[in-house]
Formats: sequence, structure tokens, C-alpha cells
Amino acid sequence: MNAAACTIFGKDEAEIIRQGREGIIDTKDPRLATALDERMRNGKFSGELTGLRNDGTPFPIEISSSIFEDKKGNLKSSMIIRDISERKQAEEALHISEELFRNVFEHATVGKSITELDGRLRTNKAFLKILGYAEDDLSIINWQEITHPDDIERDQRILDSIISGEYESRRWETRFINLTRQTVWVDLSTCLKRDSKQKPLYFITTVQDITARKQAEEDLRESEIRYQILAEI
Repeated sequence: MNAAACTIFGKDEAEIIRQGREGIIDTKDPRLATALDERMRNGKFSGELTGLRNDGTPFPIEISSSIFEDKKGNLKSSMIIRDISERKQAEEALHISEELFRNVFEHATVGKSITELDGRLRTNKAFLKILGYAEDDLSIINWQEITHPDDIERDQRILDSIISGEYESRRWETRFINLTRQTVWVDLSTCLKRDSKQKPLYFITTVQDITARKQAEEDLRESEIRYQILAEI
């Protein structure tokens, strides 16, 4: 059993040809000892190791291997080896993309949030600053809890129109309630992230504080009303 388990990973017998590529298992891979131990204990092994191409360059491989006895009691081994270079490259590209998005999200100068379909929020620091919350204060609450009660139904209808596919994105003004229970006007734009099968995943939202602008507009209206009253008098 031991000899069979070792020779199957040896350089002489472990040559592989899969997907038009050739290589041999790198016996210097530190995970090899674990693989051999597992296969000797259980008669099989499945996992990832490092292979060597004919020119000596390493590449990732996925192995499914087992040892069994045939009807005559002879030890036999089977092995499936796949070159997973392309999959690993895709995973690395996805990781880089996610890291880039995370950095942009966290360090944006405007409020950003990721909203789950059930309403749970994940926000950046700029969003927290708009509402006067400390970091992580909004990590476990729903958007409805920070939205003005009179705006919740309207806002939900807008989100539903995006989920249904009627709109790809929407932009509107709404009111939040900050930490001190004061009203904060915001300019809000959101779009829906979907998976490859178009299943809705979450909303990506940008929020800008427009409270000062709304107050200035209200002050102007009141001033115009007072001027009109004086003019009529």
C-alpha cells in the first residue's frame, strides 16, 4: 500500500496530459506529505497541489486520487488531474476587483451603502457621518429604521420598481432621521446588483446630504411669502 501510494506521486509515473497541457506533480510541494498521509489512511485523496510544466514552471492542479483492490486482490490506483490555472486566475481577478470596490466604497467622500433585499444596511464612514453615527452603528439595522416614517412607503415602491425590472436605477430626494432624531434631507441614487442569472442580490446606493440646500429653499419661500403679504398690505 505504501509503495503504491508513493509511486503514484513520483516524477516517473505522475506525468499528466490534460486539456492539451503537460506537466508533472511537484514532489517538493509541502502539501504532498499531507496528501500521501490522507490517501494511505483513507485510500483516497482530493485536493489542490502544485504541478510543474515541461519547462519547469509551476502551475496549480486539482487531484482526485484513490487506491483500491481489484477482484484478484491487486492494488490499483486511479487519478484525475486537472489544470486549474484559468480558474485560479479568474479567482485572483475577482479578488482584485472586490478589493478595489471595497477601497472605493470605504473611502468615498459621499455616503455609500450596500442594502440587502431584506433592508439590512452596510455603510461607509461618510454615510455614518451624515447621520451622526459612530462606525458600525448601522451594521445591523434596516434602512426603514433611519428613514422618515412618512417616506418609507414611497421609498419601498421605488425600490420595488427596480427589483421588478421597470427601472435599472432611480434617483430621488428623501428624509432620514439622524442620531439626535433630527430630519436630514438626502439626495439618494441607487441601482440593483444582480447575479449572472439576473437574480436580485443587493442595492448599491449613493447618498448626499442636501439639508442645507433644502433649508435655504424653505427660507426663500418664507421670505417670498412675507414680501407678498407686505406688498398686499
